Amino acid sequence: MCLVEVMKIRIVILCSIMCLLWCCTMHVQADDVALAEQYAPVLYFTSGETCYPVEITYFLENSQLYTFVDDSGQLVEASPTLDSIGQYTSNGYFLDNQLGSIQDTGIVTDYQNKQSSLGYTVYAHVSQEGGQTILQYWFFYVFNKGDMNVHEGDWEMVQVILSNGQPSQVMVSQHYSGQQASWDQVEQEDNHPKIFVAQGSHANYLRSYAGKLGLASDLVAANGVMLTPDEYELVLLTNQSWLEYAGRWGAYSGVEGEIRGQVGPFGPQYRADSEMWSQPSSWGASLPQLDSNLLVVEWVLYHIVTIYLVVALVVASVLGFSLYRKYKKKTLGPRFLSLLYIDGVNPKSMGNILCIVGLILVILGLMSQWYGVSANIAVPGHETTGFEDIILIDGLHGVQINLLDDSGQLVQMGAFVFPFAFFIGIGLVFFLLGTIGIQMSRKLGRKYAVKGVRFCLIVVILLIGVASLGFLGPILESGGVQGEVPVTQILGSISSSPFGGSLTLDLNVPDATESSAQLTWGVGMGGWLLLIGGIVLCCAGALEYIANTALFSLQHDVVPTEEKPSKEMKNSKKKTRKKKK
Repeated sequence: MCLVEVMKIRIVILCSIMCLLWCCTMHVQADDVALAEQYAPVLYFTSGETCYPVEITYFLENSQLYTFVDDSGQLVEASPTLDSIGQYTSNGYFLDNQLGSIQDTGIVTDYQNKQSSLGYTVYAHVSQEGGQTILQYWFFYVFNKGDMNVHEGDWEMVQVILSNGQPSQVMVSQHYSGQQASWDQVEQEDNHPKIFVAQGSHANYLRSYAGKLGLASDLVAANGVMLTPDEYELVLLTNQSWLEYAGRWGAYSGVEGEIRGQVGPFGPQYRADSEMWSQPSSWGASLPQLDSNLLVVEWVLYHIVTIYLVVALVVASVLGFSLYRKYKKKTLGPRFLSLLYIDGVNPKSMGNILCIVGLILVILGLMSQWYGVSANIAVPGHETTGFEDIILIDGLHGVQINLLDDSGQLVQMGAFVFPFAFFIGIGLVFFLLGTIGIQMSRKLGRKYAVKGVRFCLIVVILLIGVASLGFLGPILESGGVQGEVPVTQILGSISSSPFGGSLTLDLNVPDATESSAQLTWGVGMGGWLLLIGGIVLCCAGALEYIANTALFSLQHDVVPTEEKPSKEMKNSKKKTRKKKK
């Protein structure tokens, strides 16, 4: 056999092998697509959502590629492409969307104008680990507008694990962590798990009323757009070159931007230090398990305002009926609200004036900060530009928490967004309604004093909570939270002086010649206003009690004397009637 014929045979064999491999690859990909479609999630959004999962080309076409050098961005590519960004495999790069920034609505506005033509896109990744099949569904949003963080670009993920060919677990991403649940715990629609997407932050939850106990107290609902697998394009992630891009999908503004949650996220292959992509089972196993008992608590918290309003309406109806009966039987007085009886310089009038002053102080306190802990960090590469909030408590936003990590950097840990001011405000309304028609100043004074004590208790309970922080130090230290940051010392110092104080810390950060942090804490303006307002109300109550006088005359007191038959006259009339009989 001649050399030419041998070469022909080899070429034929090689082509046959390549065709066979191509066919096998296409068959495997077809199977992966079918499998991904079988368990693709149904996505529920809130009515206030502005961004939905979209194809990444739209974002890339409007972005420029930068590298971060000397605290500023240096342009690398003015028109990056899906192929070109794959060559940047270090994390020092970022894509900056030129349509706007976190300071405006340019990106969101452009997306909404083009939303109908862009459609919806979900990326799927199928892999094997430990004998299990892992189905990942990746969602890219052009903008993240959460309560705790605002940044360009957003990557989120839902993961379904198949054991022995059957779905066994579901994992969802939520901010810096996520949640896992057994397949039976997940609401489904024909094997498609129902996923509820938080407004703005796009964190994924397994119930429409979840999120209140999450890291950022997300707003979740099922009253907006619902995307079924038939309504979005499912794109299989295999070996696309852009997956190798290790930079951020959104503008990067340095360490301070990271602290504030204002920098773009890393892509699928690099989220959570690449663990989500390369070790999906391990990543999922590390997530908190969905607790059925906590679901009840979340349901109550989600509907707490509605529940409170219903109860308030019932109580208001009962109170209104009681006031009506009182009005028909006696009178509610000419000035309606008893705190409006101000006439001259006397204890009664002074008590009512102090009550009005106290209520104004309380209302101002509800709108101001109750308590705060701030830190000014001086660690090379992690400096803050001033004091940053670690703990912030107020009546409008509830509790927001940041913590120092081992490098002395402030990291957002979560929040408990609860409208304390709303509930206290409703209580104020009922307090005012409860003063209607009160005639005697002593009774009115007791109401003032009780309300004042309750406002003081808010601050007292807050201070008791702060004073109890010292007990958490040893617990956190035993749990491995201590690191380079002296958590026990910080909490101990705050708890020993809950009204306020300051502390300078040597962080002892490795490879840093000097690393320190200054901490200050104390009762905020809102807390002091609540406390002073409560004390003023107590003083108002004392003055009303001392006055011990009638605020107005009852109906039967204003009837002319001659029209009121005396007891003797009544007895005389009775005797006359008996004689006639």
